[in-house]
Amino acid sequence: MKKTKSRRKKQRRTSKRKSLILTVLGHGKDGCIVQDPKDPSRVFKVFRSEISNDEELQKKIKEIDPEENRFSHYSLVLEKEKKKLLKQQCEPLFSEEIGTVVSMKRLDPLDTGHMTREQYRHLRTSIELLHEHEISHGDLIGNIMMDPEDQLPRIIDWEDARFPATPLDKDIDRNAFLSSGYFKVRSLPISNTSFV
Repeated sequence: MKKTKSRRKKQRRTSKRKSLILTVLGHGKDGCIVQDPKDPSRVFKVFRSEISNDEELQKKIKEIDPEENRFSHYSLVLEKEKKKLLKQQCEPLFSEEIGTVVSMKRLDPLDTGHMTREQYRHLRTSIELLHEHEISHGDLIGNIMMDPEDQLPRIIDWEDARFPATPLDKDIDRNAFLSSGYFKVRSLPISNTSFV
């Protein structure tokens, strides 16, 4: 009787795991991104083993921007079964072991070379806000996404961030934003009206 019950429990757990279909959305130098199958507005980020999540920095970012209007927050995933599945999904993409797993809001790509004035100003203010709170991002190029709800940019990927930031750290952010040519306001088409 006990063996039958434990076998049934094991079968239920296995079928639950199999029914959870995970989709890898992408991967990069820090880890991989997997769609949350239960909530389409969230994704999981599975870090490579050598990348650590700076909890003090995340706490500060959440304090500055609790509603995620400017910065993407990480929430640690603690469920062992979920972490195991996510790691199994991402490990084949990398040669080393997988580390921390976090959950974050799903964002869309943003063409930072063709931003609206509103998007550009929002991003500039976000960087200034980070610097006011002694945080530098350190890797802005390629780490700006757009919230599909308000179409405004969000800063993501905090693995190279510094807290507290030095003046040099802040200069790196400013130079990346102002001098790289990567962040531009889209030009408006010239009208065909002639002036007499």
